[in-house]
Amino acid sequence: TFFKNNRNYKQTAEDLFVHPKTVHYRINKLADILALDFSNSVELVNYELATYFLHMKKENTFI
Repeated sequence: TFFKNNRNYKQTAEDLFVHPKTVHYRINKLADILALDFSNSVELVNYELATYFLHMKKENTFI
């Protein structure tokens, strides 16, 4: 949802029916656990593509 909303915390919060600070906290927690660097644009694109491909595989639309 975060990537679908172009990394917009407010829109992600609205879609998930939570407070934007909750989204911020959870994204930061995930970044800590997975050692993600959200300031690195190349890394962000890689994770965004990975989530897209996982979604496509889940929907069985990925060849």
